[in-house]
Amino acid sequence: MDRIINGQKVFFISDLHLGHKKIIGYCGRPFLTGEEMNNTIIDNINLSVSAKDILYILGDFCHKGGDVKEYRDRINSQYVHIILGNHDNVDKFGDEFASISTQKMILYKNQKIFMCHYPMRSWPCSHRKSIMLYGHCHANLHHEDMVSGRLTLDVGVDNKREGVGFGTPWNFKDVQEHLDARAKKIKSDH
Repeated sequence: MDRIINGQKVFFISDLHLGHKKIIGYCGRPFLTGEEMNNTIIDNINLSVSAKDILYILGDFCHKGGDVKEYRDRINSQYVHIILGNHDNVDKFGDEFASISTQKMILYKNQKIFMCHYPMRSWPCSHRKSIMLYGHCHANLHHEDMVSGRLTLDVGVDNKREGVGFGTPWNFKDVQEHLDARAKKIKSDH
C-alpha cells in the first residue's frame, strides 16, 4: 500500500481512450473529432493537476493506435500512475509512468482507497470503509452505485458531473463529497 504523506494532492480518472475517435459515438461524448476530445481531456487534466500533484489513471489511457509517450508527455504532472485497463497494452508502456499495475491501494489522509479498472463489489478492506474507485463501465453502473450504499465510484470521464469540464479528474475532496452526499441521500430515502 502506498502512503501519501508529503502534502501532495491526489487525483483520479479513467477511460480517457485518447486516440480512439470511435468512442465519441459509442459513449455520446460531446466532440466532433478525436483530436478535439484528446485536447479537451488533456487540457482539463492540466487545469486541475499541477506538476507536483499525483494522478492515478485507472485504465484505458489510450487506444491501440495511440502513442502512449506522446499523450503522457502532454500531461504536466510528474507523478502519473497507470492502472491497466482492457484497452492498455503493457508492452507499449515504458518509464513514462511512476508505476504500472493492475490494481493499487493507497492511504491518503487516513483513508484507504483501492483502485482497479474494473468495478468490484468486494475489495480489500471493503468491510472497513475503504473506498473502491474504478472505470471500465462508462457510467453504466452509476445508478447502482447511487442506491447501493457501497463506497464505490466510477471515476471515468463518461461519469459526467454538473459544472465540471469533460475529462476533469476527480480530486480526493470531490470523491469524499460525492460519497458523503450519496450516504445522506440514501439515509433520507429510508
